[in-house]
Amino acid sequence: MAVENLNAIEKALHLPEGSLQTAIESQDVIKIELPELEIFKKEDYNTRIENLKGTFQTQGRDFQIKEAKEAYGLDFEGKTIDKFADALKAKFLKESSIEPDSRVKELQTDLEKLRANLAEKDVTISNINESFKKKETQRSINDTLLSKINIETSIPKEDILLILKSKYDIDLEGDKMVFKKDGEVLKNQTTLNPLGVDDIFTEFLPTYAKEATGGKAKGDNTGSYKAGTIDAFTDEMNKKGIRSGSQEFNNEMQKRIKEKTLTY
Repeated sequence: MAVENLNAIEKALHLPEGSLQTAIESQDVIKIELPELEIFKKEDYNTRIENLKGTFQTQGRDFQIKEAKEAYGLDFEGKTIDKFADALKAKFLKESSIEPDSRVKELQTDLEKLRANLAEKDVTISNINESFKKKETQRSINDTLLSKINIETSIPKEDILLILKSKYDIDLEGDKMVFKKDGEVLKNQTTLNPLGVDDIFTEFLPTYAKEATGGKAKGDNTGSYKAGTIDAFTDEMNKKGIRSGSQEFNNEMQKRIKEKTLTY
């Protein structure tokens, strides 16, 4: 007799399709290996699921209450909502019993600390901005001055810039560069307009112009430089093997400028 729902039985038992039909038709003794299964009636399965839901809900509620205890700093026995509510209420009542004046003073102290911290940060930010602004101003001044040195020079342009800045106080006022000496802005004696870069360089740069080819041989100038001039200083350093523009050269030059033993 043929079994009408062999396929359904195979699916329920998780057997390969056709395995039962093959076993029935076989003349040999065949053992069908069954996987480990838990088989329930539909009503039993539904009851099991409902019970598991209750377990999961309880575990989830317990976990939430545990998190809430930690978040509010509560300590109480039990894991029910009522226990949590009682503990939270007790905490609020305790905190509300603090003397009003004491609480106000506490808040004022915290506020003053906050204001002091903010003021300190404002000063720090202001100092950083001021430092950045000064660096940017000096960079702009240096770039402008170097770009204006449009002649061949006897010493590196960076050295000329160093000497110039040791002789004058240079700053930017708006978009204009001003030169000061002893705190006074240098001005044209006729127009009283502040002297610009071109005005200063007209007098300053020729001192450091490179001699034209075909002039005196270098050896002819030995000992002819005026003492205290940059040419005499450069010649002295060269004889000592100290290259113009080197760190040692610049350090010695700054030292002599401060001592006022090096003129321009």
